Amino acid sequence: MTKNFLWLACIFYDRHVNHLFMMIAAAKPNLDVFHHLLYEINRGLRDLALYTIQPDDQESIQAQLDTERIASHFLPIEDGRINVYFGHESCIKVIQEFGTCPHCQHTPEQDFILGIMLGYDRTKQCERYLDRRAFCKARTTLCTSVQETSTCPDTGLECKA
Repeated sequence: MTKNFLWLACIFYDRHVNHLFMMIAAAKPNLDVFHHLLYEINRGLRDLALYTIQPDDQESIQAQLDTERIASHFLPIEDGRINVYFGHESCIKVIQEFGTCPHCQHTPEQDFILGIMLGYDRTKQCERYLDRRAFCKARTTLCTSVQETSTCPDTGLECKA
């Protein structure tokens, strides 16, 4: 009886192992992009990186960044996920100076600085800055997230400078 059970278990394993591995792989986040960004930081190709994770992954990502001795800042976003900024210490300090408001609430200057630090196209960042600056000039309310404490109008989240 034991031999038959073992034989059936092996057949079941052989037939379903690929499916099982595919299910496990689908359940785990794809960290290829994170590892590529980490590689670029370590090689000096990038000063700052941004990667969005699920809250369950924060501990393992933090441990890996600590092991590599890479400065990081974790910032929750509106949909429950977490933005992870990592790279040079000075870049992380700049991000921390921006406060906790979502990207859409950054001033045009903060948005420009962030885009440049993340390595986005400089010309497009200049165009984006000019567009956002014109939008802010046309508004009747203050276009900034740099206040002691405020509530973001788009999300209702409390922002801290």
